[in-house]
Amino acid sequence: MNRHLLLAASLASLLLIGTVNGQVTITVVPSIAPNGITNPTGSFSGYNYNAINSLYPGIQSPIPISGTSALPAAAYSPTGAVTNTNNVLATTFASWKGVAPPPGAFANEFGNRLHFGASIVSNAPVNASLPTPAAGSTQFRLADLTFTGNSNGPNGGLFTNSPVDFGALGATYSMTRVGVLAGQDGQVGTADDQFLINGEAGTTQVDALFYVGVGSGFTDTDFTFPPGLTDQQKIDYMLQQIGPSVNANGTYSLSQLFVANGTGGFNSAPGTSGSASAALAVPEPASMAVLGAGLFGLFGYAYRRRQNNKVTV
Repeated sequence: MNRHLLLAASLASLLLIGTVNGQVTITVVPSIAPNGITNPTGSFSGYNYNAINSLYPGIQSPIPISGTSALPAAAYSPTGAVTNTNNVLATTFASWKGVAPPPGAFANEFGNRLHFGASIVSNAPVNASLPTPAAGSTQFRLADLTFTGNSNGPNGGLFTNSPVDFGALGATYSMTRVGVLAGQDGQVGTADDQFLINGEAGTTQVDALFYVGVGSGFTDTDFTFPPGLTDQQKIDYMLQQIGPSVNANGTYSLSQLFVANGTGGFNSAPGTSGSASAALAVPEPASMAVLGAGLFGLFGYAYRRRQNNKVTV
């Protein structure tokens, strides 16, 4: 379920914003996360805490979600700080950013994954102090959100299970998908914000959504290895098979918005989208010099074709 990517571009070049009529802004932020799929007891919950509170622009911080944020592996790292694909290799054995076994502070981690985080904010939130929403106030729903991701690379690249339709999945607001109602001042990011984090229906209209993001990466279960390799040599073999570079893209789209008509109701309006791209370079593997030409010659093992478990939401 994991594919690994590395970003050499600056963060500014990775963020693309989509708007329609200035009503809603979607900002997509790629980042590197601990692998929470094959290792659910690792630091992902702490990473989620840091990611959500970084995406949220408000003074009411932190958002009351769980997670041990101080763990080294929980640090929120937008991909502008990343330099190679070691930072996005997920494994079923202990590793961290391409090193196996990992150093002490990361000894319980099982690698890393690329997540396309999202900040979706209405530019005209509903002011809850008014008897009826002011005309032009705009909200949206998680149920109308989709994600589409793609990349080059082995086995069809990353995000082979996309597009992800959150409505079809019955997705709810949660500690990883935080919905926000602007409150009585009609502004997102102030002290009276109301957070939807406890399984509220995805059909609930909100003024903002902060999402840790859909994740994917290259994992060791995508490959069939030559016999006798150490865990580090397996990582190096994966890097060799991935190739010289990987380019990934992620797009979030809202199929519709809800615009207040000034008489107490909302009218459906065209949606909007936002995207980000990640250009990833593959470093020279740590043990490649030791393995030499023998490893490069083992193309017969190639990839194990596994099309399940490529994407998490």
